[in-house]
Amino acid sequence: MRARVPASSANLGPGFDALALALALYVEVDVADADELVLHTEGEGSDLAIAPDDHLAVRVVRAVTGRTDHAITVRSEIPVSRGLGSSASLALAAAAAAGAADPLAVAAEVDGHPENAGASFAGGFVAAATVEGQPRVEALALDDALAF
Repeated sequence: MRARVPASSANLGPGFDALALALALYVEVDVADADELVLHTEGEGSDLAIAPDDHLAVRVVRAVTGRTDHAITVRSEIPVSRGLGSSASLALAAAAAAGAADPLAVAAEVDGHPENAGASFAGGFVAAATVEGQPRVEALALDDALAF
Protein backbone atom coordinates (compact mmCIF):
# COMPACT_ATOMS: atom_id res chain seq x y z
CA MET A 1 0.00 0.00 0.00
CA ARG A 2 1.18 3.57 -0.66
CA ALA A 3 0.51 6.78 1.27
CA ARG A 4 1.56 10.33 0.35
CA VAL A 5 1.48 13.03 3.02
CA PRO A 6 2.39 16.76 3.00
CA ALA A 7 4.83 18.55 5.26
CA SER A 8 3.51 20.96 7.87
CA SER A 9 4.48 24.10 9.71
CA ALA A 10 3.28 24.58 13.27
CA ASN A 11 3.82 26.82 16.29
CA LEU A 12 2.27 29.67 14.34
CA GLY A 13 2.27 32.89 16.35
CA PRO A 14 0.00 32.69 19.39
CA GLY A 15 -1.21 29.25 18.24
CA PHE A 16 1.85 27.50 19.69
CA ASP A 17 1.17 23.72 19.89
CA ALA A 18 -2.31 24.25 18.39
CA LEU A 19 -2.18 25.83 14.91
CA ALA A 20 -0.53 24.31 11.84
CA LEU A 21 -0.76 24.29 8.09
CA ALA A 22 0.08 21.79 5.39
CA LEU A 23 2.77 22.66 2.84
CA ALA A 24 3.42 21.45 -0.70
CA LEU A 25 6.38 19.19 0.13
CA TYR A 26 5.62 15.49 0.42
CA VAL A 27 6.76 12.16 1.83
CA GLU A 28 5.57 8.96 0.23
CA VAL A 29 5.76 5.55 1.90
CA ASP A 30 5.19 2.17 0.25
CA VAL A 31 4.70 -0.93 2.39
CA ALA A 32 4.58 -4.46 0.98
CA ASP A 33 4.90 -7.94 2.43
CA ALA A 34 8.37 -9.46 2.19
CA ASP A 35 10.36 -12.40 3.53
CA GLU A 36 12.44 -10.06 5.69
CA LEU A 37 12.80 -6.36 6.42
CA VAL A 38 13.90 -4.36 3.40
CA LEU A 39 14.18 -0.57 3.72
CA HIS A 40 14.86 1.74 0.79
CA THR A 41 15.03 5.52 1.21
CA GLU A 42 15.24 8.28 -1.40
CA GLY A 43 15.48 12.05 -1.16
CA GLU A 44 15.60 14.08 2.03
CA GLY A 45 16.93 12.14 5.01
CA SER A 46 18.20 9.24 2.91
CA ASP A 47 21.79 10.20 3.72
CA LEU A 48 21.27 9.86 7.48
CA ALA A 49 23.10 6.97 9.11
CA ILE A 50 20.11 5.21 10.68
CA ALA A 51 20.01 1.46 11.17
CA PRO A 52 16.92 0.00 9.46
CA ASP A 53 15.47 -1.23 12.78
CA ASP A 54 15.73 2.32 14.17
CA HIS A 55 14.16 4.10 11.19
CA LEU A 56 10.90 5.82 12.12
CA ALA A 57 8.98 4.32 9.19
CA VAL A 58 10.08 0.81 10.18
CA ARG A 59 9.13 1.35 13.83
CA VAL A 60 5.69 2.68 12.90
CA VAL A 61 4.95 -0.08 10.37
CA ARG A 62 5.97 -2.74 12.90
CA ALA A 63 3.82 -1.16 15.60
CA VAL A 64 0.80 -1.10 13.27
CA THR A 65 1.17 -4.59 11.80
CA GLY A 66 2.89 -6.43 14.64
CA ARG A 67 5.22 -7.96 12.06
CA THR A 68 8.82 -7.47 11.01
CA ASP A 69 8.74 -8.76 7.42
CA HIS A 70 8.04 -5.79 5.17
CA ALA A 71 9.54 -4.06 2.18
CA ILE A 72 9.34 -0.34 2.99
CA THR A 73 10.22 2.46 0.60
CA VAL A 74 10.39 6.08 1.75
CA ARG A 75 10.62 8.94 -0.77
CA SER A 76 10.81 12.36 0.85
CA GLU A 77 10.92 15.98 -0.26
CA ILE A 78 10.67 17.18 3.36
CA PRO A 79 13.96 18.41 4.88
CA VAL A 80 14.73 16.78 8.24
CA SER A 81 15.14 18.93 11.37
CA ARG A 82 13.99 22.13 9.68
CA GLY A 83 10.63 22.70 11.38
CA LEU A 84 8.55 21.21 8.57
CA GLY A 85 7.01 18.32 10.49
CA SER A 86 9.11 15.63 8.81
CA SER A 87 8.65 13.17 11.70
CA ALA A 88 4.89 13.67 11.94
CA SER A 89 4.50 13.40 8.16
CA LEU A 90 6.62 10.25 7.98
CA ALA A 91 4.79 8.64 10.91
CA LEU A 92 1.42 9.47 9.33
CA ALA A 93 2.41 8.12 5.91
CA ALA A 94 3.93 4.95 7.38
CA ALA A 95 0.86 4.31 9.56
CA ALA A 96 -1.51 4.82 6.62
CA ALA A 97 0.57 2.66 4.27
CA ALA A 98 0.68 -0.08 6.93
CA GLY A 99 -3.12 -0.05 7.15
CA ALA A 100 -3.62 1.60 10.55
CA ALA A 101 -7.27 2.04 11.49
CA ASP A 102 -6.48 5.59 12.68
CA PRO A 103 -3.23 6.84 11.12
CA LEU A 104 -3.70 10.28 12.70
CA ALA A 105 -3.78 8.79 16.21
CA VAL A 106 -0.63 6.77 15.49
CA ALA A 107 1.24 9.79 14.12
CA ALA A 108 0.15 12.11 16.93
CA GLU A 109 1.25 9.53 19.50
CA VAL A 110 4.63 8.96 17.83
CA ASP A 111 5.35 12.64 17.22
CA GLY A 112 3.76 13.94 20.39
CA HIS A 113 2.24 16.92 18.57
CA PRO A 114 -1.24 16.56 17.08
CA GLU A 115 -0.99 19.90 15.25
CA ASN A 116 1.77 18.77 12.86
CA ALA A 117 0.15 15.41 12.20
CA GLY A 118 -3.27 17.09 12.00
CA ALA A 119 -2.23 19.52 9.26
CA SER A 120 -0.61 16.72 7.29
CA PHE A 121 -3.72 14.57 7.75
CA ALA A 122 -6.39 17.17 6.94
CA GLY A 123 -4.44 19.55 4.69
CA GLY A 124 -4.82 23.30 4.76
CA PHE A 125 -4.83 25.31 7.98
CA VAL A 126 -5.94 23.55 11.19
CA ALA A 127 -6.29 23.82 14.92
CA ALA A 128 -5.48 20.58 16.71
CA ALA A 129 -5.32 19.26 20.24
CA THR A 130 -5.48 16.01 22.15
CA VAL A 131 -8.91 15.61 23.75
CA GLU A 132 -9.57 12.66 26.05
CA GLY A 133 -6.49 10.93 24.67
CA GLN A 134 -7.45 11.33 21.00
CA PRO A 135 -6.22 13.89 18.48
CA ARG A 136 -8.88 16.31 17.31
CA VAL A 137 -8.41 18.42 14.19
CA GLU A 138 -10.56 21.32 13.06
CA ALA A 139 -10.13 22.92 9.63
CA LEU A 140 -9.81 26.72 9.63
CA ALA A 141 -10.26 29.24 6.85
CA LEU A 142 -7.09 30.46 5.14
CA ASP A 143 -7.06 33.49 2.88
CA ASP A 144 -6.28 32.48 -0.73
CA ALA A 145 -4.02 35.52 -1.05
CA LEU A 146 -1.50 33.98 1.37
CA ALA A 147 1.43 32.10 -0.16
CA PHE A 148 4.13 30.11 1.58
